[in-house]
Amino acid sequence: MAQTKRELVKAALDCRPVDRVPVGFWHHFLADQRHADALADHSAWVDNLAGHDRFYHSWHPDFVKIMTDGFFLYPHEQLHDLKSIRDAENIKPLGRDSEWVQK
Repeated sequence: MAQTKRELVKAALDCRPVDRVPVGFWHHFLADQRHADALADHSAWVDNLAGHDRFYHSWHPDFVKIMTDGFFLYPHEQLHDLKSIRDAENIKPLGRDSEWVQK
């Protein structure tokens, strides 16, 4: 019996025999993925998800890397006032409840 995609990828990651080499590609789905802000512009969030969905359903890869387009800018207030690298030692993570982390 042929391996399912999940079995195929798991076996490859575990260095076990596989029926074939698992295939996956990734792509940036936003025109300006470096400067898009999915928190301020909801359409960036929607467009990124739609791009992944179209890609998955048209190519049927064995695995998909979820791209973080629209989330490259870490929205932390403490980053705005940095004067030296030493100022960064007191920065605390946003936390699990942050909208940026949740999305």
